[in-house]
Amino acid sequence: MKFKTVKLITSLFSITTPALAISCTTNEKTIDVENLEDIKSKWDTEITIYNKYINPGFRGSPDGLNFVKELNKRFNDLKNKDPLTKNLKNVKFNFQVQNDANTIYNELEADNKKYDIGIMNYTNLYTKFLGIENPDYQFNPTIKLVAQTNTKKFIWQTNANTYYTRNKMNKELLESADQNNIHWFKNTNLEYPDWTKDKPLFENSAYSEFYKKNELTNIYRGAIYIAGNESERNQIKKDWEDKNFFKFVSHGITFENTDSASGYKYQVALMARHFGKTIKELNEYFSNTQNKNVVKNLHIKKTLGKATSGIVPKIGFSPEGELNWILNTKGDNYFKPDGFVSKQKFNDPNNKVIRTFIFTNPAGYDVVLGRRNLSDKQVDLISQTLQSFNIEDNLYGAYTGYNRFSKIDKELFKKFILLQIQAETTKDLIDEI
Repeated sequence: MKFKTVKLITSLFSITTPALAISCTTNEKTIDVENLEDIKSKWDTEITIYNKYINPGFRGSPDGLNFVKELNKRFNDLKNKDPLTKNLKNVKFNFQVQNDANTIYNELEADNKKYDIGIMNYTNLYTKFLGIENPDYQFNPTIKLVAQTNTKKFIWQTNANTYYTRNKMNKELLESADQNNIHWFKNTNLEYPDWTKDKPLFENSAYSEFYKKNELTNIYRGAIYIAGNESERNQIKKDWEDKNFFKFVSHGITFENTDSASGYKYQVALMARHFGKTIKELNEYFSNTQNKNVVKNLHIKKTLGKATSGIVPKIGFSPEGELNWILNTKGDNYFKPDGFVSKQKFNDPNNKVIRTFIFTNPAGYDVVLGRRNLSDKQVDLISQTLQSFNIEDNLYGAYTGYNRFSKIDKELFKKFILLQIQAETTKDLIDEI
């Protein structure tokens, strides 16, 4: 199933975004054209934006206060230039955190006026549209589509359209992981436990040198990390290449929780494709409390390559680029395997280190949605305002990864839901983003 190619760079900064009200009560979509009275009756003077997490240093800080001030100004400037809204009251924005994305979605759908805008992962959405991959499915979302988020590209990222399809391994997923290791460890001449705040440079909430300047992407991936000396890591690679599931998992696998998309679900889907297993089989394997090959409920920065619960797990699940935003602080011992020796060469065969092994299939970066009865006109103005911020002046993006906002429409929204299903299952639905 192939969709029309989205030209990310050329379409990314379009700010003409008509908002549609899509009815889900019939098989035909209907477009409600708002008049002035409709806009007045639905107009909201305080817009609250929710997402799951904002890194420390934004809310209540000069960066946070300045961004909200500029957001208010840009929105109201647009409002005051529009003949339909110029006489309506000015609007103020504020940001809140709700760590349960399903709660955010449910509040938007219920039209809770305390939840106006929600930014969330597509993993929280595709179960709302079960059967969407079927040709006769009537796709009629009731919540408002506001914008698509985009994040800075990692310096090792190349082709977004790289997938592990049914029974076909894509070597680029391994090669890109190798490039990740070169940038993190070889080029810096430092293993992660030797990183500091200044080398490599940690700015705002990330090690900035591992991102491409002014290049964005609207997808992200999970990763499988491995730990050990060269011989141990090579054995893990061989067991993968041989598709020997039981030898591969015998090295011990660690992850934080099974609810994480990029920290569990994508890796399980990749393994299901590679080893010829079902998602159900792997979920049962990893959820078995008697399984001595699994260490969970702790972040892999604390467990990978370390003696934990009687084993030393040498394989870990976490998002791509995980080390980019974890500041190494003296005494934390994050990503420091047992037997690690400081200040050794990148290719030291005896040192026990962390390496990125392979990336998973991609999924869409988070999407911005509005509550169902928010005025279409106000949604449109919010969308235009968010899209007006570039990478440099989007201070909110520096603390969330939402470095730029771009146009979203029903077709792209559906494509990203299908991409999400593909990332979490063994179904092949999208081959071009």
